[in-house]
Amino acid sequence: MTRAAFARCLAVPAPLLLAAAATGCAHRDAGVTPAACAASATPSACAAPAHPADPVLGTDAAAGAAISAYIDDRNRDGVYRHWDPLEGRVLEMSFESLHAGVKTMEGRQVSCADFRDQDGRLIDMDYFVDAATGVVLQGVVHKVDGVKRPYDLAAR
Repeated sequence: MTRAAFARCLAVPAPLLLAAAATGCAHRDAGVTPAACAASATPSACAAPAHPADPVLGTDAAAGAAISAYIDDRNRDGVYRHWDPLEGRVLEMSFESLHAGVKTMEGRQVSCADFRDQDGRLIDMDYFVDAATGVVLQGVVHKVDGVKRPYDLAAR
């Protein structure tokens, strides 16, 4: 399952996820919308309610799904590259995990993802998502090996 598919599942109650596993539906992990899935097969073979719905814009699940897709789209051969203006170089990183929490401030949602860079350092990236559109606006290095960067919004 991709990170984006996993993030969509975060918004689905556990009983529905269990029901999806029990349906044997070939579409559930392929990113097919419930409506398209229901139209493609008989209800007994593919139960639309068992599919995770696309998360509603502005929710934590929508922000997580947007960030997952953003990371996936920019990952090339297992490497995520990010220009770091403070170090004056491109960080070549491997994805480790998404953080569960999402903060909302001034119409923007902020959540984090952890990576390892080419020097083995733990890089905590913050991603800013427009809550109204679900578009990731920017990724910023928040911490390097646990040390916060100067941009840190909490410090202001």
